[in-house]
Amino acid sequence: MKDIRQREAERQRLYREVRIECEIAPLDHRIARLRAEIRERIHHLRSLRDKGFPDADSQLVLRLVCRTLSVDREYRQTLLRTILRSRLA
Repeated sequence: MKDIRQREAERQRLYREVRIECEIAPLDHRIARLRAEIRERIHHLRSLRDKGFPDADSQLVLRLVCRTLSVDREYRQTLLRTILRSRLA
C-alpha cells in the first residue's frame, strides 16, 4: 500500500512540474526577449546621445518596455504561486 501511495505522490509531483513548465516557460521566454530589447534600446539611446540627437522618444519607449517587463515578472510570480497553491490543495 505504501508503494502505491509513493507512486501516486510521484506521479502528482511530475504532473505539477510539467504544468509549471508548460505555463511558465512561455512567460520566461517573453521576459528574456524584453530584457534583450531593453539592452538594445539602452545601447541605441546612448548612441543617440553621443550623436547629439534628442532622446525623449527613446526614453519614453524604454520606460514603457521596462514597465511591461515589471508587469510580466509580477504575473509570473502570481502564476507560480497559484500553481503551487493548487499543488498543496
